[in-house]
Parts: sequence; structure tokens; C-alpha cells
Amino acid sequence: MDGKGGKMKITNINEMVREVLEVTGFMNVLTVE
Repeated sequence: MDGKGGKMKITNINEMVREVLEVTGFMNVLTVE
């Protein structure tokens, strides 16, 4: 159960991190400019 729960949690975190990275990357590009 721990492995399954951890995997699902990691997946959710990865998805959130991916979205944050995309938004952060976009903001970084604007900041760099």
C-alpha cells in the first residue's frame, strides 16, 4: 500500500511540478528579457 500510495502521490507532485516549471519557465523568459 505504501508503494502504491507513494507512486500516486509522486505522480500528482510530478504533474504539479511540471505545470509549475512550465509557468516558472515562461515567467523566467519574461524576466530574462
